[in-house]
Amino acid sequence: MMRRLVAVALIAPLLALAGCMGDNQEAVSAETQAGLARALAGRTAGNPTSCLPPGPLLSTTKSYGKVLLYTLANGDLYANDTAGGCENRGDDIFVEVEHEGRACSGDIIHLVDRTSHIPTGSCALGQFTPYPKVRR
Repeated sequence: MMRRLVAVALIAPLLALAGCMGDNQEAVSAETQAGLARALAGRTAGNPTSCLPPGPLLSTTKSYGKVLLYTLANGDLYANDTAGGCENRGDDIFVEVEHEGRACSGDIIHLVDRTSHIPTGSCALGQFTPYPKVRR
């Protein structure tokens, strides 16, 4: 009986903490979705493609939860919905393993802590959805 009470006393705070973390993750998710919506505002999604087009990137990857956003030099954006694991936790560096000089579905992205250089996550890329720059 005493062991059960001790076990419950140890587990209860962890369950409470997990519940709080779940609420916080939902808030972060809503904030992340709002940020992605702002980044894609006024743009219309094109047909998904398996690789980024050849040419220079203006900026490297930006993470919106499990969605990675690429900005091309011409202003077009490409969203990649990964299976997760590349959620940037702050100042991590994205290290991409590319084939043929451009990112394609199935390529692996690694996150590395900028200061300690310790790996913090990785994921495989999915299809790229283009969001062309609004041309006027």
